[in-house]
Amino acid sequence: MKDNKNKAILLVSFLLGFGVGSLIVALITHNNGDTATWFGGIAALVAVIFVYLQLKYEQEDWNNEHKSDIEVQMLVVPAYERVGEAGGYGERDWRNLKIWAVNKKYGSGAYRFVGICKKKDYDSIKKRQFEDPERIFNKTNSLLNLIDDTKYDTSQRYETIKGRSVSETQTIDGEYLYDFLSRGESNTESFDALIIYVDPFNNPTIFEHKFKLNELRKNVDKNIGIAYDPEFLSKEEIGKIKYNNVEIKEHNFNSDAPKADLIYSICLFLINSVVEGAIGNGTYDLLKIAYRNFKQKRLFHTDSSNNKTIATAKIVITDRNNKKVNVVFEKEPTDIEWLNINDVIRHLKNGDYIVKLNENGRINIWTILEYAQYRHDQQEKK
Repeated sequence: MKDNKNKAILLVSFLLGFGVGSLIVALITHNNGDTATWFGGIAALVAVIFVYLQLKYEQEDWNNEHKSDIEVQMLVVPAYERVGEAGGYGERDWRNLKIWAVNKKYGSGAYRFVGICKKKDYDSIKKRQFEDPERIFNKTNSLLNLIDDTKYDTSQRYETIKGRSVSETQTIDGEYLYDFLSRGESNTESFDALIIYVDPFNNPTIFEHKFKLNELRKNVDKNIGIAYDPEFLSKEEIGKIKYNNVEIKEHNFNSDAPKADLIYSICLFLINSVVEGAIGNGTYDLLKIAYRNFKQKRLFHTDSSNNKTIATAKIVITDRNNKKVNVVFEKEPTDIEWLNINDVIRHLKNGDYIVKLNENGRINIWTILEYAQYRHDQQEKK
């Protein structure tokens, strides 16, 4: 490159010198209109233009060799899970999202995958995170309302992407992404979202994409039924929760309540024939309303010895694959705790289970037989 630059300078110097020399001769001889004068002027102009173009090309070459510039790309691909006793693999209903960055320049650069946010939330995120000088180099602070805040935490690790090469691939569970994007939304069919990378100076590189339910899910089947107890939910409260193609019915689960059962809990509502992941959408809002109504009543269970035990709340979730889960709550779950419960339920095999959220936020998982043994052991200790 240096040889080309030197040659260009010599050539420009020759043309410029020749043009200036011709112009001086014309001025001395007072021959302002002869061929030499015009040639000298044109040569000088060409030389200036040539210098400008050469410097521009040199700058572009330098940028290509020393700077980096990434382009974010993504692909939705099938996801597989282990099925059957033999340990084979079958395709899941939910697909995975693959994300990577391509460095279009020849220079290396450091970048970090931040996560995904809703497009409508980006302005507030940008103001808080990308434009606040106190936060730019604060490595303990992660971007708010992005998917990696809760599950896909990259721990502020930057990756060096070499010139004309690609970054590591990020994999995001399509079901988890759908739960994240659909939370609090009336339209659960499509979502405008942004995929974000940042450099060490917190400058974002953004890829915009409209995610669709039928893109993230192989077979869209929302044949869901929800039965609720009118003691804890009203029709007006149900009407505030927007569901798409969901059948909602009133049902008294606790006609003899308070009545002791294995779990010492009272059912708020039941979700029947739920497809994977669907419990994460409007159900969390429904649960919060029902749970708060339940807490106001302060219900108790009474055993055969007339001993009273304060009741806990539960919801029951069933699906077509003969999986039934009693989810018991000792506290109102936070967003993160609800997502963790969803994740636990999704990975359970067919059978009857009890999933319990404790006061300290820990989650216990039992089969019905395991829980019966647990209760027996607790009674023996007394």
